[in-house]
Amino acid sequence: MSTHDLAAHEVTGAVITGMAQDYASGSLVPMHEHRRSQLLCTMTGVLRVDTPQACWVVPPSRALWLGPGVPHRLRMRSATRVRCVFVDGRRAGGLPQRDGVLPVSPLLQALVDELARLGLQAEHSRRGRLLAALLREELAVPQEPAFQLPWPAGDSRIEQVCLALTSGQAPWERQAAQWAERLAMSLKTFQRHFQRQTGMSFGQWRLRARLLASLDGLVAGQPILPLALACGYESHSAYTYAFRRHFGVAPKGLDGQARAPR
Repeated sequence: MSTHDLAAHEVTGAVITGMAQDYASGSLVPMHEHRRSQLLCTMTGVLRVDTPQACWVVPPSRALWLGPGVPHRLRMRSATRVRCVFVDGRRAGGLPQRDGVLPVSPLLQALVDELARLGLQAEHSRRGRLLAALLREELAVPQEPAFQLPWPAGDSRIEQVCLALTSGQAPWERQAAQWAERLAMSLKTFQRHFQRQTGMSFGQWRLRARLLASLDGLVAGQPILPLALACGYESHSAYTYAFRRHFGVAPKGLDGQARAPR
C-alpha cells in the first residue's frame, strides 16, 4: 500500500471509496494514519493492526473499524487479502462511534469486497451508492472486545513483558511472580502496574494474547492440538474450553468463514 495509492482516497470528494490489497507472508505496512474513517476486512489470512493503545487481530470472519487520525500499522504473518473501505464520517451518518472489531456476515463481506473492487468509482453509479448505503446499515452491530489486546504505552517495563510474550521470545507459561522477579519488583507492584497499563490483570491479558496468537494457524486450517500446545495449553480440550469461554464460539467458529448473524 503506497502513499500515492492512499493519497487519492484522502482528497476525493466521494463519501465512500474502496481499496483492495494483497500482501505476502511477513508483510508490514509502517505506522500511518488517514483523514477518513476506515473499515478493514480480510478475505483470507489474519490481519494484525497495531495502534499506540492496542493491537487488534482480524480474521476473515471479522472486520476492524478505525476512526480518522488514528496512527496504525499493519502486520501479516501469512499471505493475506485485505479489503478496505474509506468513509468521510462528516458526511455519512450511522457509523460506529469508537474503534473496534465487528462481526462480518456474508453480506457485509461481499459489500466490502465489491466496494473495494470499485475503488475510487464506488459512488459513480446508482448501484455503487446503494451498496454504500447498505454497508452503513450493516455496520450497526455490537463490537467484540475479545479481539482487542490492550497495549501498555506508559511503562517500558510492562511493554517489555508484553512484547516478549507476543513475539515468542518468552514462554506463555511464565508466571506473574517470575516476571516480577525479572523486573526487580514485588508481585503486588507488578500486578498493579500491569493492571494500570492495560486495564486487565496479567492473567486475563495473557489468556487473550495466547488465544489471539493461535488465530493464524486456525484460519490456515492447522490441527488444533499443535496450536494448543504452541500457545501453552496442555491438551486439545483445555484450549477449546478456553477458546469457547473467551470468544463465545468453538475454534471452528473462527476458521476464517464469514457467517450470517444468529
